[in-house]
Amino acid sequence: MNYEEFKEQLINYLKQDFPESEYEYALRVSNKTNVAIDSLIVRPLDGTMAPIIYPEQSYELYRAGHAPQFVFSAVSQSLAENFKHLPSKPEITLESAKKNLYCSILNKASNEHLLKDAPYLPFLDLAIVARWRVEENGSFLVTKDICQLLALTPEEILELAQKNTDKQEVTVTPMHQVIFDIIRKQGAPDDFMEELEQELDGRDLLYVLSNDTGMEGAYTIYSKDALQKAYETIGENFAILPSSRHELVLVAESQMQDIDSLEELVKDANQTVLINNDWLSDEVYHYDGETKSVDFARNRLQISEQSMEKSKSQGRTH
Repeated sequence: MNYEEFKEQLINYLKQDFPESEYEYALRVSNKTNVAIDSLIVRPLDGTMAPIIYPEQSYELYRAGHAPQFVFSAVSQSLAENFKHLPSKPEITLESAKKNLYCSILNKASNEHLLKDAPYLPFLDLAIVARWRVEENGSFLVTKDICQLLALTPEEILELAQKNTDKQEVTVTPMHQVIFDIIRKQGAPDDFMEELEQELDGRDLLYVLSNDTGMEGAYTIYSKDALQKAYETIGENFAILPSSRHELVLVAESQMQDIDSLEELVKDANQTVLINNDWLSDEVYHYDGETKSVDFARNRLQISEQSMEKSKSQGRTH
């Protein structure tokens, strides 16, 4: 069964459990972060919020060897569960915007499909966008249409989002603490943890920069206060590795390998660990604590090499 046939059979199956007399069905292509994907919206006719199904994900289960009826049934059960926990429909008002707007960051080139309809700030190879928080775990991208509904300019929307985001607590955590927390949660004994601590001997080579929620924390690459806090913690300039949209990994300049090795490390991790939605960039960045500026690490390296060549040249002329 090909994908189109699978999709048709899936919808027919769902209509048995969620009849068209009570639900409307809409197929469209959804522009998600880093990817455009087929989506199936099943909306109750009473006009409440509607969950979204992604048929391509279900098709992958079928291709992995699961029987069609098993996959269809699983989707139906998941849909029924989603209906029980749908968030309330958000009120698109100025007062609500002041409470729920926040900033997110994504790759500019890979999200042109999103950015053509949304206000954003370009930053290096990235883009700062505004999102609207819906209850605890939900959110949606703020579009130009929403700006018009609120009678706000794109600049005003982004300014509100930045104000809210800047209120979040910034976290600069030594990488070994992150790893230790994971190991502890898996039930490692105390004596084993003490032995690991002794082996590390207080050396913090890598740090994780994010926010206290652990979500959308890569925005900190745009926050002067966050980067300066990291600079003060590390005590020197540092490279910034885009681990995901949720956090950044920082490498003290004195511990940096050559730029090629760091770029290879980032690309490898992005290809083998991250899901598409969480990917941010394959670039390596650099923060200079004296100038309080961020640039591509390769640009910084070129400047350093040019300075060295200039010094050598001046030395030869004296």
